[in-house]
Amino acid sequence: MDEWFVNEPAPPPDFKQRESRWRTWKRVHNTVAEVQPYLPLLPWILAMVVAAMRSMGYRSTQNYLSTAKRKHLSANFGWTPSLEQSFRDGMRAARRCLGPPARAAAFSLASVALAFVFGRYPPSNMEAPIHVLLVTALTMMRGIEAAALEEDDVVLDCQAMAVSFRINASKTDIQERGFKFRWRCTCGSMTMERANALTWMLCPFHVTLDAAIRHCGYRPTLGPTQVGSQHKPFFKTKRNSKLSSTSVTRFLRALAAMQNLAPPEMVGYPDEPKPKYSGHSCRRSGAQHWLRQGLPADVVRRLARWRSEAIEAYIEQMPIENLGVGSFKISNTALAVTIEEISREVSGAIKRKMEELGSQTSGRADSRPAQHSTKVRVLITQFRGERKAHLVQVEEGPMEGFKTKCNYKFMSQARLSQGHEILTCEPQDVALHGRLCQRGCFRHFAAAPPL
Repeated sequence: MDEWFVNEPAPPPDFKQRESRWRTWKRVHNTVAEVQPYLPLLPWILAMVVAAMRSMGYRSTQNYLSTAKRKHLSANFGWTPSLEQSFRDGMRAARRCLGPPARAAAFSLASVALAFVFGRYPPSNMEAPIHVLLVTALTMMRGIEAAALEEDDVVLDCQAMAVSFRINASKTDIQERGFKFRWRCTCGSMTMERANALTWMLCPFHVTLDAAIRHCGYRPTLGPTQVGSQHKPFFKTKRNSKLSSTSVTRFLRALAAMQNLAPPEMVGYPDEPKPKYSGHSCRRSGAQHWLRQGLPADVVRRLARWRSEAIEAYIEQMPIENLGVGSFKISNTALAVTIEEISREVSGAIKRKMEELGSQTSGRADSRPAQHSTKVRVLITQFRGERKAHLVQVEEGPMEGFKTKCNYKFMSQARLSQGHEILTCEPQDVALHGRLCQRGCFRHFAAAPPL
C-alpha cells in the first residue's frame, strides 16, 4: 500500500492516476491469468500483460508497468533478477513501433471568434464558452489550470490596457511556487462590439475584459484591480461551479461539427487519421497561433511553462508548413543596407517634390503666403445619449498620454466598450457633431473653436 504522511492535506498529485493504472492492470491481468493473484508479480505474467495491452492499443504501457512494480515493492515482495529482466523487456516492447502519437487537434482562433460574430455556436453548460476557448488558448493554459483559475488570480488594468494572470499550481509546479505573466493589448481596439470581434477577441486583454464584464460582474476602473474575490472560479458553469475538461471538449466538438475550425495552413493528407478535439486542443492551438503571429519559440515555451523540448510536440510542423519568400531571414548587414537605400530614395523624392512646389509658387503673379489647413482634430464622446465635442491637443507619444485641451485623457479611460470617435473637420463644422466642451476646449467660443 502506498504510504503518505498523515499530516498532509491531500495525497500525492499522481495518486489518482496510479490507482487508475493499477485498476486497469488488474483488469487486463484477469483476461490473461485469471487464476493467478495480482501480487506478487511473476516474469511470465509481466510478459503476457504487456503483450495483451499492446494488442488492445495502449500506448503508455510503460506507465502501467511502473505502477505494477511500485505495488509489488510496496507490498514488501522481493524484486528478483528474473523480474528485472522481464520488466526491462516489457519496457522495450512497450515503446517499440508505436507510430505517431494521437495528439489533440488544433483549431483556428479566428474561426472560433467568427462563430461569436455571427452568434452560431452550440449551447453549453459553460458561461461564455467562446471566451473560455479563446482565453485558454491565448494564455496556453492546461485544462486543470483553467479550471483552478479564480477571479482574484486575474488582474485587469484598463489604464495600461493590460491583463495579468496568476497560476498557483500546474503539472510542472507541484511545489506550488506559482507563475505570473502579463499581456498588454495586442489589437489597439477601442470598442468591444460583436461586429469587430475578429479583432479584439484575439487580444488577451480585451477578450478577458469582456468575459469579466459579462459573467463576473467586473466594473472597469483606472489602475490594476482584481476581477473578483477569492474562491470564485473565473471560468464557471451556469450553475456557478468550476469547469471540467469534459465540458470544454464537448462544446469544442459540437462547434467543429457546425463549422470548419481547422487552421487554413495546417498540413493534412486524406489517408491519415484525423486528430480529435479535446481539452488539450486549446493549449496546442494557442502555441501555434502565437508562432504564426511571429512570437519567438523561446517565449512561447516560457509562457506555456514547458521545461524541455516538449514544445516540438505542440507546434508540430510550425513554422515549416507554409514556406515561402517570407521564410528567409535578412542578416543585420543586409537589413542596414536596405534601410539606407530606402532612406536615400525617400529623401531624394521629398527634395524633388519640394523643389517642384517651390518653382510653382515663385511663378505665380501674387506671392501670397501658402494657405495651411485649418482643420482640427475633434474627439466625440457619448454619455447618456448626448454627444460632446472636445479639441484634441496631444496625440503623439504613449497612448496613455493622449488628451484633449480640457485634459481629458481619452486613451486611458476604463469604459472602453462605449468607445470614442475621432474626427478631422473644419472649425465651423464642429458644432454639427455634438455639444461643444466648455471646460477648456471651446471656452468663450459659442459656435466654433479658435483657428
